[in-house]
Amino acid sequence: GHIDQFLRRIALAHPAVAFVLAHNGRIVFDLPPALDAEQRRRRVAAALGEGFMENAMPVEHASSGMHLSGWVAHPSFSRSSTDQQLFYVNGRVVRDRVIAHAVRRAFADVLHYSRHPAFVLSLTLNPADVDVNVHPAKTEVRFRQAGMVHDFLFSTLSRLLAQSSPIGSAELTSVSEKGAFGPKTPAPTKVAAAARQSPLSLPTHRLPARDAVRSYEALLQSASVEHGESLVTPVDPVPAVAEAGKPSLGHALAHVHGVYIIAQNEAGLVIVDAHAAAERITYEKLKAAWAGARIPRQPLLLPVTVSLSESEADLAETWLEVFETLGIVIDRVGPTQLKVRELPAPLRHADANQLVMDMLDELGQYGRTEVIERQINELLSRMACHGSIRANRRLQREEMDALLRDIEATERSGQCNHGRPTWTQLSMQDLDRLFMRGK
Repeated sequence: GHIDQFLRRIALAHPAVAFVLAHNGRIVFDLPPALDAEQRRRRVAAALGEGFMENAMPVEHASSGMHLSGWVAHPSFSRSSTDQQLFYVNGRVVRDRVIAHAVRRAFADVLHYSRHPAFVLSLTLNPADVDVNVHPAKTEVRFRQAGMVHDFLFSTLSRLLAQSSPIGSAELTSVSEKGAFGPKTPAPTKVAAAARQSPLSLPTHRLPARDAVRSYEALLQSASVEHGESLVTPVDPVPAVAEAGKPSLGHALAHVHGVYIIAQNEAGLVIVDAHAAAERITYEKLKAAWAGARIPRQPLLLPVTVSLSESEADLAETWLEVFETLGIVIDRVGPTQLKVRELPAPLRHADANQLVMDMLDELGQYGRTEVIERQINELLSRMACHGSIRANRRLQREEMDALLRDIEATERSGQCNHGRPTWTQLSMQDLDRLFMRGK
């Protein structure tokens, strides 16, 4: 019930304290002090389930007077709700839009938009830099330097996710999603059941793909991306070489029905969704090429008038330089009106009014905006999907091995652009279990 849930959350904030909950003479839970890493792990598992911990990546980072610690579940352990999201600020459970936005943005490239990440994170900072008297229940806070907190959380989690790879072996049992404090949840199946289906689509209602792709042809030509050439700086998300001196994802054995690559490595078998993996690799190359290019602007034949409140117009005038850097040229033409004269070339058919309002909304809340980046990334993601290996196309052994090496060298290669896993590991123990060997 609510008391059980409340106490388990408090217990995570105070690991050195023992907690016992009894009801009608029956012990509901008995949590001894968690003084070392293993005891803290068990306490988190008691709150969020063993399934969470089996898929959790530890977080520990400090910078600019802030310290973030805790666990973040691998993207493959995504949820249909926010039931497994716990965030503590100076030992207090809070919900905050700056925190939520930073976490959501960090997961944007590896999680389908309809899913939610699972995490238990603790942020420690100077008490003078956070106002806890925003809400009577003390569950909301206001940061004095919200932008700095946002950037710290976003960069820390982004680096963690960029270097992550599928955790553990694929589960061979079905998955049932339980509540955060209900029965223990089994680890999710890592092999996507929908691998043969068409790729899931991100929202694209503001970006006509056919016109936008033409705008990127020059970018791709100038980037001189040769076949097999990597534009992504390797950060070892998957170790490029295993301990025995062999590639960690091994070497290809077969291409099953033109969909899955079967490879053998030191641990056992690796199964790869070829289209999903190629899509992520192409997407990261496109992002790297775009990051090194100046955003081209396109003058509008008919400037667009944006009507808004006077305070919003004042805010826009304050951020004119930021708008221009992002490829949008606007003028203030009245107390409550702006005139949009130029847009980023890839977004020249976008709804200029909505684009400016979305940017102002983020600038007002977080002191920064990622609207342009998000929309361009949506476009790049669609381009990567159409330009990648298609299902039922047979690959040669050399092509399959080249794809495995690219996976090892590419950031976020554990998930495709839509959040589906790209590969999974079956250990020898998993295979033995399938055939009941040793029993």
